[in-house]
Amino acid sequence: MEEIEKIKKDIQLVKREIDALQVAILSSRTPWYKNITIIISILALAFSFGTTYVSNERIKTQDIQNLKSDLRNMLQRLAVLPSENLEVTKKYANDPQAINYFSAQLNQENSLLAVQAAELVSKLPTDKVSSIELYSIALALQFSYQYEKAKEFFQLSYDLANDMNVASSAKRGSANMLFLSGQAEAGRIEFQQALNVFSFYEGYNDYTQKNIHILTLLNWAGAEAGIGFIDHAIQKIKEAENIANSMVPSSLTNQLIGQIRQTKQTLKDAGYDLGPMDSVYGEKTRRADEPMKQAYKQDDHPEPSFNCAKASTKTEKSICKNSELSHADRRMFELYSQLRKSLSKSDAKWLRKKQHAWLKKRNTCYDDVNCLLEVYEERISELTK
Repeated sequence: MEEIEKIKKDIQLVKREIDALQVAILSSRTPWYKNITIIISILALAFSFGTTYVSNERIKTQDIQNLKSDLRNMLQRLAVLPSENLEVTKKYANDPQAINYFSAQLNQENSLLAVQAAELVSKLPTDKVSSIELYSIALALQFSYQYEKAKEFFQLSYDLANDMNVASSAKRGSANMLFLSGQAEAGRIEFQQALNVFSFYEGYNDYTQKNIHILTLLNWAGAEAGIGFIDHAIQKIKEAENIANSMVPSSLTNQLIGQIRQTKQTLKDAGYDLGPMDSVYGEKTRRADEPMKQAYKQDDHPEPSFNCAKASTKTEKSICKNSELSHADRRMFELYSQLRKSLSKSDAKWLRKKQHAWLKKRNTCYDDVNCLLEVYEERISELTK
């Protein structure tokens, strides 16, 4: 506060010096550049400007350093809260009331720190916050059930990411938030974007790519199971198994296989009959799955934005046959329609031209599913910016 008051006084002093200099110039009959008094005054004024600017920049730099230090301390505390919660569960295993009490305290602390960390980030320049820090805040917001804010920070983390690990993690986090907030279709698109992350980050070997794909698929399976779509979950587990079976045997491969088995066991413990390791589910799971689908008013294969009975091109027929493409098409059309309604007539006309150009580009994929998924991902990303 003292330094701020000093800067205010310096600014007032500079103002007085400018006023005095203007008076001196106006009252002098000699050209100012030949008047030694005025030249000295100008030099003094320049010096005052310089010292005031330096002082102001020094305080701004110090403020940023203080904010960064506070943010770092908050993130370090947030990082240890989950392990403390686990320790509480172990320590008071025979005392449910104690577990509930201490867990509630830790969860409350997590929620408070997450909000404070998010506020600190808003005060910092963008280039002073890393994608990993934003991802950590997003996780903390997720654990405190602040889903909308968590989605915002997952997206910020993805936008600033400069490596594959953070980018894929941020996309998975964003996808989970969408599932938790009842937007499963949008969540599936985010998971698909997480699988496509290596199209933006090249140079990673096949082993690394398969590792990340398995983690994403298992995460996707958990999200589907969380809303009752067990058949979708099993499909993703099967895809993860196929990838794992194609990997060179190693300790890491064994760990991934272990995670796949653990995910299957979790579903089995929840009462779902997954059958043998081939992930073919039994009648019990089919019976359990169907009411959940009805409750969510969704089906295995949703209609895209157009009538599949009238599909005439290879591209349209391919979209109608593929569940993910149908989801993507419907999501894209919803975003396009919402944006068009919010624009002026001239801007809406421009948007229609862009949409027609995009449709031509989409149709060049013909029936190539991967090509179509990439094109839809690109368009959805454009419409959400």
